[in-house]
Amino acid sequence: MTSSLAVLGEPATKSSRFASHITDTQRIFFCSGTKEQPLSKVLVSELARFEFFQPSTQFCRFLVVDIDHVFAVNYIYDLPVNIRPHAIVLTTKGVQAFWLIEGLPLTANAHQKPIRFAQDVGEMLRQACNGDPAVNPLTPSKCRNPLFEGAERFFLADCPPYALKSLCEPLRAFLATQQPSESTQILQSRSRAVWGELSAGQRNETIFQTIRRAAYRGEDFETLAYELNSQCQPPLPVAEVAGIVRSVQKFMETRFTPSETRNTSGEPVPDAVREFMAEIGRKGGSRKTEKQKAVLVKATNASRVVRSAQAVGRRAQIQSLKEAGYTQVQIAERLNINVKTVKRGWH
Repeated sequence: MTSSLAVLGEPATKSSRFASHITDTQRIFFCSGTKEQPLSKVLVSELARFEFFQPSTQFCRFLVVDIDHVFAVNYIYDLPVNIRPHAIVLTTKGVQAFWLIEGLPLTANAHQKPIRFAQDVGEMLRQACNGDPAVNPLTPSKCRNPLFEGAERFFLADCPPYALKSLCEPLRAFLATQQPSESTQILQSRSRAVWGELSAGQRNETIFQTIRRAAYRGEDFETLAYELNSQCQPPLPVAEVAGIVRSVQKFMETRFTPSETRNTSGEPVPDAVREFMAEIGRKGGSRKTEKQKAVLVKATNASRVVRSAQAVGRRAQIQSLKEAGYTQVQIAERLNINVKTVKRGWH
């Protein structure tokens, strides 16, 4: 498999090293074209064609955190540079982030202490990024394929795979800063730093970045948005500012909890991601155009038809094997499907 996976202007060395580590010594992967499709065996040379895959359950090469939030990208760039992920994959809900680590055996006869330590580090990464607790950082059942040709990917950390110890201490220090003292909160409230520039081409994203931090601190982010807009040259239309405010307000009302208070001392987001976040602000929280939405609906309907046809064919196979005398467990093993799926097609 070729490893020239330069994406969005990133150096080829980052992507090639990432791909080399992911595929090191592993020649067979379990992949699927969609999240709903069952996994099938795929050679490493075909890996880039599939959007989802299941990491090895016997050997861990990376930690993965799933972040289903409007501000997922910002959570990543709020992390200190020395613990940033090697790659992120943008999803319709947020981001999946990948930290390459030194290889860790996960077999039953492997030493359990390093595995427990890796689990602890994975949990700290999840907390630091406000990730989904249902996704196991070491052995997710299925996740985005960061080598998929059609994925929106960013390769971030330009360093060798992390040793778990090199992640542990910086993570502890970072998490300790997530609960600022009352005096620190007052100081931050008075300073009100502007994150970015208020010039044409950057106004949306700068207002978005600044007011979402104000929202985390419990400030009047709506008023702040219009104050910032009055300083823009030229100011944005009122409707655009209202859209930015709505996207922040929607998140604060439906998803934000006090434990999600973010560190506002991180570095500015790189230009490529700034453009992505500015689009979120312009669309009031959606990064899809009407044309993209229409294509997505069409693809979803086509996929539903395919899945329906597959289900009919699978039920016919189950009935045929049932008549041949096979048990439900034997049919599941023979067709490489779940026993529950066999039970649904049994009658």
